[in-house]
Amino acid sequence: VNFFTKVNRASNLGDVICIPYSEWESMYHSQEWDACLSWMDPEPLRLAPSNSFRFFNQQVSDFGGCAPGWEYFVDIIAPLSVSHAEQLRGMCDVPTEKWRVLLNGTDTSYFRPGVKIPGKMIWASSHDRGLHWLLELFPQIKKAVPHAELHIFYNCNGLRVFASWGPQDI
Repeated sequence: VNFFTKVNRASNLGDVICIPYSEWESMYHSQEWDACLSWMDPEPLRLAPSNSFRFFNQQVSDFGGCAPGWEYFVDIIAPLSVSHAEQLRGMCDVPTEKWRVLLNGTDTSYFRPGVKIPGKMIWASSHDRGLHWLLELFPQIKKAVPHAELHIFYNCNGLRVFASWGPQDI
């Protein structure tokens, strides 16, 4: 497995080779692939031959970072939930038969029996994945459930920028 990611130099992790993301195009420009998966950026799939399986896992809320024409070199697009798919469908021309919801969430059955704490909410994702919507709605949630609490868990790198956002940025 060749894993192109944010590393400074190639390194081995058993059967997985981590390679600097910047090298994907030069390494794979003319090779044949059985299947290709790209996460949050369909651009690497542009080089894949049309007879290979090209899978695009979209984790963000729009296609603003995608180059025009990306829909033509993606065989399957997989958003992370049904509501995410509904939101994204109106933003592109990918036919319905190419959509597969990935259900990138938590199966709460793994955590039962558990003690539920009425009103306790947890956000455990990056701040750019809809936290602004939750914070915007939280006063309404608090009005409906006065004892509601919101606990946010995530690595705080980048939160200074998030904290400096004003209403015009959301």
